[in-house]
Amino acid sequence: MTRNDIKRNILQKIDEISPYQNTDEQYDLLIESMLDDMANRFLLVIPLNLIKENTKPVNTQANNYHGTGQYIDLGIFNLPADFLRLVYVWCRHWKMTVWGDELLDFQKNVGEYKRQFDRHTRAGVAKPKVFREPASLILSPFRQNWMLTDLSVAYVHKQKAEDLAEKILDGFFYFTANAVLTSMRQPDFANAMMEKFNEWLKIN
Repeated sequence: MTRNDIKRNILQKIDEISPYQNTDEQYDLLIESMLDDMANRFLLVIPLNLIKENTKPVNTQANNYHGTGQYIDLGIFNLPADFLRLVYVWCRHWKMTVWGDELLDFQKNVGEYKRQFDRHTRAGVAKPKVFREPASLILSPFRQNWMLTDLSVAYVHKQKAEDLAEKILDGFFYFTANAVLTSMRQPDFANAMMEKFNEWLKIN
């Protein structure tokens, strides 16, 4: 679907619930200015199972994983420039996969991070943890003798609106229409559009 097709569909959603005339002229520039940002916000909020096609594997060979000193048994993974959202981290030595919704913010979970290295409370390979820093992921445990080939990481990448999978576009139209109406200070119509978006989530 082209960019113009996407904008036209968003305007149609607005037309369905609003009494406005000539919405093409009023809203086209506004929608264009926010379209790609809304695409990435949309990918951040919808369930991961809806965007499996929008994931990328990471080239593990391009990263330096092992920590130093007392933190030798962790991996430091540099995030790709187009990283948007973690899907999973899997290691052959772990008994469990870490999924994106289990990702911990490093700054907010420093205590949990430190417990990974306390010899009395240290988690075993059955309870791996992944922490997010602004430009990297910290993987624990990742032993010094483990290999890069033992690790698999997948993520949702940033993208333009016209690159979204067709099956999720209807939800994107509602989501963006809500943002447009919010920007135009039309809270009642914006709330109605958010209800439409939530209905779409329930059936998908």
